[in-house]
Amino acid sequence: MRALFRFTTICSVNIFVLLLLVSHSLTSDEQLNKIDSLKSVLAISQNDSVNLKVYRELGRVLEMKDFDTAMYYFNKAISLAAKNNWSEEEAKTHINIGFAYLYSKNSKKSIEKLKQGLDIYISTGNKKEQLDTYYNLGYFYANFENFSRSIEYFNKAARLGEELNNEKRLTGIYNNLGLIYHYIGHYDKANALHFKSLHISERIGNKSVGFTHVNIGLNYNQQKKYRKSLEHNKIALELFLEEGNKSYVAHVLKNIGDNFSDLYQLDSAEYYYNKSFAIYKELDDKESIARHQMLMGILNQKNGNLEIAELKYYEALNSVPENGSRRLVFAINSNLAGLNFIFADSVAGNRLKYLKKAVNYASNMYDISKELQSLSKETESLEMLYKAYMKIGNSQEAIKYADRYIVAIDSLYSEQKQKTITDIQIKYETEKKELEIELLNSENDLISAKLDNSNTARKNQKMVIYLLTLGFLMVCVFIFVIYKFYRQTKRVNNVLYQKNDIISKQNEEKEILLKEIHHRVKNNLQLISSLFDLQMDKSDNIKVRSVFTDAQSRLKSIAIIHEILNQNENKNVISFKSFINELTESICYSLSGNKKISLSTEVGDDLLFDIKKTISLGLIINELLTNSIKYACSEEVTSIIKITITRLNKNDIMLEFSDNGDGLPQGFDIDSADSLGLRLVNVLIEQLSGKINYIFDSGAKFTIEFPDTINLED
Repeated sequence: MRALFRFTTICSVNIFVLLLLVSHSLTSDEQLNKIDSLKSVLAISQNDSVNLKVYRELGRVLEMKDFDTAMYYFNKAISLAAKNNWSEEEAKTHINIGFAYLYSKNSKKSIEKLKQGLDIYISTGNKKEQLDTYYNLGYFYANFENFSRSIEYFNKAARLGEELNNEKRLTGIYNNLGLIYHYIGHYDKANALHFKSLHISERIGNKSVGFTHVNIGLNYNQQKKYRKSLEHNKIALELFLEEGNKSYVAHVLKNIGDNFSDLYQLDSAEYYYNKSFAIYKELDDKESIARHQMLMGILNQKNGNLEIAELKYYEALNSVPENGSRRLVFAINSNLAGLNFIFADSVAGNRLKYLKKAVNYASNMYDISKELQSLSKETESLEMLYKAYMKIGNSQEAIKYADRYIVAIDSLYSEQKQKTITDIQIKYETEKKELEIELLNSENDLISAKLDNSNTARKNQKMVIYLLTLGFLMVCVFIFVIYKFYRQTKRVNNVLYQKNDIISKQNEEKEILLKEIHHRVKNNLQLISSLFDLQMDKSDNIKVRSVFTDAQSRLKSIAIIHEILNQNENKNVISFKSFINELTESICYSLSGNKKISLSTEVGDDLLFDIKKTISLGLIINELLTNSIKYACSEEVTSIIKITITRLNKNDIMLEFSDNGDGLPQGFDIDSADSLGLRLVNVLIEQLSGKINYIFDSGAKFTIEFPDTINLED
């Protein structure tokens, strides 16, 4: 009886795949909203740094939907980086473009772009980004099944990761290297690397160890060490159950079923397969549902229920989605071809019928192997075809496919042989180059040390002469300057006395004009707010009214600033304490309704900011306070909101905002927030040259640090 083909799922830890899933898991409407939001930032921003990041993010959002438009935005980002001599931003954009080409299956361009980014990082000496790019190149080459080059770049990443002591990155490198060795059949080497990754992960508390246990289990399964495979799969299962990740739980349950199937404990295998199937059905994972039907066919075939097995294989074949895995379709056809061989040998009178069906399924396998460009699968399908024609008695066709099978076997052997030779050559060349570089560096260091000693002695002698000459000249110049200064001071003082009166009158006129400007700006903002009120009255749409309410809140923040400036004697700076009290009272009065809110503010009396910085800070506090009132406050429980602004030192200010609500969703990254409010906060903080941090501490807590530099010119 022919061995059954089982399609195996291999889970790997790769941060870039996870980021891709997050970035491209948005619905069409969500993507359109995000694109509109990013474009709205471009419309109001005049900051090249902000615009560059927006261009790059637009490229990332569009790269799988509209490749040409994505390239347009990526190229805009590169132009901005080149204009400002931001080499590393240019390198980062090349990396983004490389990923876009990866998703479009353009292997040559994707590798080329990554290497452009790598060259820049090498020239700037940025070893951290070099490490990430080596890692990406290893992943790209693996994706394009160039395993020897993948191993080369993962090893480069490993050496640099060890030099930088970047243990978190090393866990991913060793895990992926282990997977490459798994793919080429070096299971002992694969497990050695996976265990290396596992030990580091456990030491540093890396939560992704579940994937590593799955990979170790797969290696043991291939080595027929089923008990050890079960042990690691069950550890992974417990970890994924704790995380609540149903998809990973289902995959591990399926792998445990595979182990029991290989042990011929078929009842246990069926139990775990059915548990995984229930989750796949809940998740509507059509491809995994089709794979489950194939596995149930294998179990029935092992139990001798051949007719039921055939039905299950048919169900599997019909369940594969239109764009589903071609490898899975190959596996189902392989099992159906093998089953028809069994029927041909065991069912009297229908031998030719079953052998023709076997030929049909083997032909499907051959077509898929060509589509996948997989030499091993082509060899398997050709073997089945020539054996089927031999059993039918068609010698001509049998010889034709036997010849092709022999050629394919030779090619497969040559390919494996060439890969082995290439691996050895790469290792030799890499070690040779590293040794040459090390020797050259040693020689250069020795020569440089001798030159430095000689130059230092000569420089010391010249320095003494220069200092004596310079000292004499400076004394002469000093005397001359004092005399000139005395003469000029007398002349200037006379002119200043005459101009002081003129300046005083101009200052009075300027103060009157500034007061009138601030008054008119405040009135215009109130007029716009009133127009928003009229517009809201015409709409019953809650979302539209919410947008107008948020806009009014921002307008009021700016209006309060101009009101305070109108009242202040000094029109250039604002006392932030009086401003924040008036601002927060206005927001709470507008939005709180029946909600119970306890708001406290602590601001130092000495904190004075210019109008530009005050508007930015006012809008930031407006967004954070508005969000808290909307989402963290209720009518049943008193909500506590606290705003503190303190001086960290002479040059830096810290703003802390906290509430006792439920906080933002777990795993939320404020730097990549989608909401307009939080994106506005990020843009404003960048304009302040500040940074923001968010934590959950019995509620949402935002900490913003920025330099205290009053710009009176603005």
